Amino acid sequence: MQVRYKKYIKDIFLLIVVAILAIFLGKNIPHWYRLWQGPFKNGDYSAHVKSFPYKLTLYGTATCQHCQNARTYLRQAGIEFNDQMIDRSGDAARLYQQLGEKAVPVLVSDSKILVGFSPVRYQEMLKESRVR
Repeated sequence: MQVRYKKYIKDIFLLIVVAILAIFLGKNIPHWYRLWQGPFKNGDYSAHVKSFPYKLTLYGTATCQHCQNARTYLRQAGIEFNDQMIDRSGDAARLYQQLGEKAVPVLVSDSKILVGFSPVRYQEMLKESRVR
């Protein structure tokens, strides 16, 4: 009888450990994957810049503070970019939807996109895109 209780306690303990491990991994694997993947998404995004005059396109909204910060940063750095307001232009919203992103701002070159605003990441993208 005691042997059976010990087995139950051991099985319950093992089940709890596995559940805790599953919860921990379930919460952290997406984060680790994004870190491993890096901040940039590579691909052919030339459709988002070829019909515009400049080599970079910024998708954003008029009310987003991060979008405003991105615009200010690019302007102060002397970088010319296509400013696409997705809340004011149906064409801009359609192009933005093609990217499949859920957040703004999105900075697009012909081969990379960067979601969100970070001065360090913007500088990296500008160097890699050879925009200046």
